[in-house]
Amino acid sequence: MIEAFDIDMATLSNVELIRRMFEAKRVPLHLLGRVSAFREYHRAAFASVRDTVNPGVTLHEFDVYFDFVLKQVERLESLWDE
Repeated sequence: MIEAFDIDMATLSNVELIRRMFEAKRVPLHLLGRVSAFREYHRAAFASVRDTVNPGVTLHEFDVYFDFVLKQVERLESLWDE
């Protein structure tokens, strides 16, 4: 959705939205800075994603998606540095 709708997660309004979502869920923002440490943990669950994708839908390797998420999270560094 980020690419399809050209969403910039680092705009002030999106950063505030993310901040509020984390507050609502009572999740500390500093955990964003630790996402990269959990690549292998999430890789293990990717088989279940692969099993549920409809035929004909292009599915990339896990690292493509994880690296994309890391790039988005890196742009939000100001949130976890607060």
